Amino acid sequence: MWKWLCLTAVAACNFGHNRILEHEIDGSIPVDAAQLAPDAPGPVVDAAEHLDAPAGAACTVVPQDGCTGSAPACDLTSADDGTLGCRAVTHAGIGDDHCADDTACAVGYTCTHGSDATDDPWCARFCAHDADCEGTGSSCVIDLVGAQGQALDLDVCSEACDLVGQTGCPSSMACYGFEDGSGDYTDCDYPGTAALGSACSVDQDCVAGAVCVDHDTKVTCRPICVVGDDTTCAGDDTCEGFTVPLTIGSDEYGACL
Repeated sequence: MWKWLCLTAVAACNFGHNRILEHEIDGSIPVDAAQLAPDAPGPVVDAAEHLDAPAGAACTVVPQDGCTGSAPACDLTSADDGTLGCRAVTHAGIGDDHCADDTACAVGYTCTHGSDATDDPWCARFCAHDADCEGTGSSCVIDLVGAQGQALDLDVCSEACDLVGQTGCPSSMACYGFEDGSGDYTDCDYPGTAALGSACSVDQDCVAGAVCVDHDTKVTCRPICVVGDDTTCAGDDTCEGFTVPLTIGSDEYGACL
């Protein structure tokens, strides 16, 4: 049994993050951000199988309540219908940890998985509001849905991570920034293999630490950087901000050109 994730901001779940995935740069002014395919699904992610939470146990995920002893965590069960139950915790994994199943995640977290079965799953924090999420860039923006696309009325946080330093994500995953009308946020995803300067269609085509930008008639992978701090770029490159700013915490981000 699998559970998918999608953004709560999306009226109809597109089985993925409805994100600003490509950034267009205007040659006459700092970077112009444009979403070329606003309704296209982003990377598909789901949750690892929920085999350890007995159906019917009365508990809540936010706040965590109703579970004690050898099964202290309230989590989704294998019923794939939003049913909650108490489970064990064998390893207290959090948002920057991978997991084999739910028991590898701490109380308050669940084990989520990408659409590619070869990718390792990771722990995600349950939430009801942004205040339930921890760290700069983490927001309560992801809905859980069942294997058939049915809403489960539960949300998890995006992951707080460092866009330039590329820290805060589970191993082999990359940190990305996403524009959102209610507040920009960060999250982790598996990166692509397109090197800096190579052609791309979306950010996730590029290697970790790069964004896909349209500049001077070319759409290529460029390093992400902090606007106003050219030391976050290599050599003589400067950090150009997006026309629609991408702001995480107190920092505005752009691309090295």
